[in-house]
Amino acid sequence: MITLRKVSPVSLPGEIARSEEKNGYVIVLKYENETPKGPWIIDLCHRPKYDFQMCGKEFKAPMGLKLPTKPGSAVIEKGWLISAVGLSQFSFIHIGQEKYLPFDEPGFTDLTDGRCLFAVGGRGAPILMEKFTRMNFNDKKMSSPCILQGPMIHTHGQIHIIGEGDDRVFMINLGRGYARSVVHAILDIGEPYDLKPAGEDVFTKWVAKR
Repeated sequence: MITLRKVSPVSLPGEIARSEEKNGYVIVLKYENETPKGPWIIDLCHRPKYDFQMCGKEFKAPMGLKLPTKPGSAVIEKGWLISAVGLSQFSFIHIGQEKYLPFDEPGFTDLTDGRCLFAVGGRGAPILMEKFTRMNFNDKKMSSPCILQGPMIHTHGQIHIIGEGDDRVFMINLGRGYARSVVHAILDIGEPYDLKPAGEDVFTKWVAKR
């Protein structure tokens, strides 16, 4: 019997202290000498990601989950970060530790293996991210959680923002093919800020406190 193993589109530098295999991925839980206070970057490419398209005016919220009311806004429900990409298009990212079942309702497309996802957070993360993209994180009309769409280095993508003020996490959501070059760019930009890779435990503990 052949066992298939899924591979993240990029490997972050650093000596792995602890890892686990889940859903076919080898997930780094902790790196040696990581700095939980940040700034840090974490590989979340293995996290379940879905696109949801509404059809028609009459619809029911999928799986009983609440949908954000206007483009750019987001909600967190039952471990899912649900972001309104447009009037009828929504992004679903599983950020919690709750168990979930894959969506089997009409309108869902599984993007887990086609998109890369990285979280940047911790001390100094907002300043670092301002050098990565021209998108405005300090718009007073914008409340967290939310989603921004626009240019990042040499490509276009989405940034999902959770948290408030200096304690924000920026989740970079891009096409899988851009993962390696974008991560290298972030690491170069973050070097003066002592940006280091961190394991998924740092992210899950941060989310659990919210």
